Amino acid sequence: MLVALGVAWAVLALPGHAEHGPHHLGHDTAAAALGGWVVMVVAMMVPAALPLVAMLRRLLAGRAAAPVLLVVTLLGYLAVWTAAGAAFVAGDAAVHGLVGDADGAAVRIAGGVLVLAGLYQFTALKNACLTACRTPRWFALRYWHGRRAAAEAAVIGTAYGVSCVGCCWALMLVSFVAGTAAMPAMVALSVLMAAERLTRRGRSLVRPAGAVLVALGAAVLTGLLPPVLLHPLLGG
Repeated sequence: MLVALGVAWAVLALPGHAEHGPHHLGHDTAAAALGGWVVMVVAMMVPAALPLVAMLRRLLAGRAAAPVLLVVTLLGYLAVWTAAGAAFVAGDAAVHGLVGDADGAAVRIAGGVLVLAGLYQFTALKNACLTACRTPRWFALRYWHGRRAAAEAAVIGTAYGVSCVGCCWALMLVSFVAGTAAMPAMVALSVLMAAERLTRRGRSLVRPAGAVLVALGAAVLTGLLPPVLLHPLLGG
């Protein structure tokens, strides 16, 4: 997992990849955009699944097929995020089809996404999904019976992935819109999502982060954000 994370972040940092990230559908095919999204998910969301992996290692201790079952679980997790990415790619294509290259369109989209992501931090759905993400043991208790190990591992990974998407989709949408050229924004969002889910006081970060995102989005929409901050946010 550490090797995969290192490779994913290295790929995201490549100049060529920054120019062809998941939000550049004007230059990329949908398949290439989705591939860029998968790399982004591996880099940003796999760390948040570490508690699930640790729990499964204890659950599967002594089984010869334990490594294979862990891989199956992670593939289920990534499959859910890939489906979310496909929805983002389709939505991105639709939005750009409507607004085209109109002046200021990218800025308005970025500002709207920031406000949306900030408001979502205050919702009951965010809280419920964050609770599920912070308690991976529940998924094992609910879905693991040990009779059909591979299928049950896939179900655990998929179910955990659904809760993860419910928790973090809006923050990942900010990364999707900003693109891989906005590396500081991606790193900051990765740290925030990991802290929300992995640290003891993670819940206390949710609403302050939401307030910051709403304020930042409002500043973008009203033109109050200095260009020196706006361009890195937009990957420019």
